[in-house]
Amino acid sequence: MIHITICDDDSEIIAACKAFAERYETEQRHHLDWRFLMEPKKMDPEELAKEDIVILDIQMDTWNGIDLAREIRRYNENNIIIFSTNYLEYALQGYEVAAFRYLKKPIGYDQFSKVLSEAVEQHLKSAQASIVLRCGYQMEQFRIAEIMYCETERGHVRITLQDGTVALANAGISTLEDEFRDYAFFRCHKGCLVNLHYVKQPRKTDVVMKNGATIPVSKHRMKEFMLALMKHWGGQLR
Repeated sequence: MIHITICDDDSEIIAACKAFAERYETEQRHHLDWRFLMEPKKMDPEELAKEDIVILDIQMDTWNGIDLAREIRRYNENNIIIFSTNYLEYALQGYEVAAFRYLKKPIGYDQFSKVLSEAVEQHLKSAQASIVLRCGYQMEQFRIAEIMYCETERGHVRITLQDGTVALANAGISTLEDEFRDYAFFRCHKGCLVNLHYVKQPRKTDVVMKNGATIPVSKHRMKEFMLALMKHWGGQLR
């Protein structure tokens, strides 16, 4: 799942963005996780750095959006930052924090939808897309593109990465399935979630991964799995 936070101290703009977000999800059929922040004390740079996309008003009474972006970049150099402003002369300052796009106020839905779609596409293409999970007593960050498959194990999820590393996360398989909704993952069995990018060979009752592991595929999900795999491979099931 893609996490988006919009920061603006203007209640009318926040209300408009909430309406835009609802319309966008309906039209684009994306399921996104939204947060809308008006209170400066809740605009914690370290927390905002965990978001995939952040939309910042440049001119807020307490926080200057450029300064807030600088703080976010201390924790995360790769998430997408979009500025909203009345004055595009601030664009030059945006280069310093690698601003992705600008929303010119007053913000209309067409502009909001276009910029957000570009940001979502960029995020999905990015190899830096990641997820933070609790593993034992610590938090660990995983690049989604490097996750080969996930398997349930005694109330936890066993995550196998491209480099052979294995981690045991305090998460449910359904939670991860929801988080990976916009990526090339498929729930091939009630206890297994595979990254289609690492599938080497589908077979009658299971699938061989590129590391040689075999993952079971439920007979009730095989047809849907093959359709998803062929779509990912660019083929067509005949």
